[in-house]
Amino acid sequence: MFNYFTSNLKSSTKISLISPVYKSEKSLEKLVSESSVALSKYSNDFEIILINDDVPNSSWEEIIRISKLHKNLKAVCLDKNYGQHTAILEGLKISSGELVVVIDCDLQESPAAIPHLIKKMGNLDYILAERENRKAPFSVIFFSYLFYAVLKILKGVSINYTTANFGVFTRATIEAVLANKKEFKYFPLAIAQTKRKSTTMNVVHSDRFEGKTTYSFKIRLKLAFYILSKAKPLQNVLTKASINV
Repeated sequence: MFNYFTSNLKSSTKISLISPVYKSEKSLEKLVSESSVALSKYSNDFEIILINDDVPNSSWEEIIRISKLHKNLKAVCLDKNYGQHTAILEGLKISSGELVVVIDCDLQESPAAIPHLIKKMGNLDYILAERENRKAPFSVIFFSYLFYAVLKILKGVSINYTTANFGVFTRATIEAVLANKKEFKYFPLAIAQTKRKSTTMNVVHSDRFEGKTTYSFKIRLKLAFYILSKAKPLQNVLTKASINV
């Protein structure tokens, strides 16, 4: 094990950033630009991977446009809407970094936090961002708390309800997740089930850059039942387009 962060010199470690995309067309250029700045502070060897979850707007066209401006960008357009966590899994499959960052595309958590997460992670296996002053209704926050309490009872894993997808993970941690992909339903659960050494760090949680969340209470409830059931995700995920993959 070793510390991935060097304070004086840029690391030679390759880093991959994965972001699932759904109805956030206007935030994508800002996401890619800010991510590029953040990652370049750590290493010159990085890739940004956008997984377009068959968005019913012009997000793919925007991704194509942005790809012409950022040589480090890779992207995949799924053939239908599989859901956020399956999209993350597809990104993990094509990532090649020794460190992997997962971040949502809505910019509620800033890419500027990435170097700080890497520094605090040190020689641990992963670090998750705790959402400071989370911008969500009390009912959503309480639902998260209740869901993780039930998950701990049924699955035997403890997950901090203030965390979500945003974090930095070693390649070994990601490989452990991929090795168990047949049981993959929910990214935070898949990470917790690796039982690797980890920590957390407070990260400011901002308002969405555009629009409203597509995670209604009904969708959250449906996802919760799906995760807690014995159902397995679709194994044959298909793509209809890709960039630099």
